[in-house]
Formats: sequence, structure tokens, C-alpha cells
Amino acid sequence: MCMSGAMENGFLPLDGEEGGYIYANHVLQPKEYQEYIPIKSFVDIASSYIGTPYKWGGRTALGIDCSGLIQTSLHSVGLDCPRDTHEQILSVGDLISDDEIEEPQYGDLVFWDGHVGIYLDSKKLLHSNMTTMDTRIENFKNIKKKYAKNNNPIKAIRRVIPPEPKFIYM
Repeated sequence: MCMSGAMENGFLPLDGEEGGYIYANHVLQPKEYQEYIPIKSFVDIASSYIGTPYKWGGRTALGIDCSGLIQTSLHSVGLDCPRDTHEQILSVGDLISDDEIEEPQYGDLVFWDGHVGIYLDSKKLLHSNMTTMDTRIENFKNIKKKYAKNNNPIKAIRRVIPPEPKFIYM
């Protein structure tokens, strides 16, 4: 399919026997004219799932669980990540020492037995959970207390080292 002629009302005319038009915003420019945009961080990707229903075993916008949120987000930026929390806690990122565990950083993965979330700051944890049945940002201190009350303290914190930025064409 080739295009020829000037744009008319936001549409480009198509060459060929059938002719017709295509919406100009649906046509990519040659690469040398495209703008290079860095891929978002895995936290940005995970944040795009806010409001997605919780579904045990889910890994899509139709339904996602806590470890699926982590795996999908990390895969989106080119990082390997196993499927389940018991595997993720052993292999994703660098383990934070007990001395540093009281001061997590933005983007750290916080693990409890059977659950994982993304630390945003002292008041915010991004996670998909069965309590609210969705993906959301909740008060980190409240979540930490709730799990501790149920004899499930933080098991580990792992720091994800982002890869070199990649670019997509826009």
C-alpha cells in the first residue's frame, strides 16, 4: 500500500485500483524522522495496571495477581523474572541487607510469605491483592502492620537494577 497526494482533512489518499484514504495518525514516518522515546520504568508499567481486577494466576489487564504484576512489568523493560513470589524472592534484583531493610527505596520489591508489592515511599505500596480484589496503591505502613499482625513480617526486600535505557519509535 502506498500513499500519494496531499493530506485532506487529516487523511492521506491511497494509491491503487481501490483508492481510499487512511487516517494520517495511523501512518508511521520513516525511522529517520521518528522521535526516539525511552521505554518507561517497570514502576510506570506496573502503575498502568492500577484498577485492574485481582485474578489469581492472572498476567493481563483483564486480571492480574501480585507476582504477575511484578513479572509483567519487569518483562516489559527487558528484565527476566520468574512467575511466582517464591521464585522471585530468590532471584529478582539484589537482596537488601537487614541493616537497609528499614529504609527501602522507590521501586524496591517488598516480599512477604505469598505476597509481593512495589515500594513507592514510606506511605505507598503498589500491589495487586485479594483484600481489595484489585491493583492499587495503599499505605505501606498499614500493609506492613496488617501482615505483621497475621504473623507474616516482611521476608525480604530486593532492589531491581534497571537495564540501560532502550528506545521505542514514536
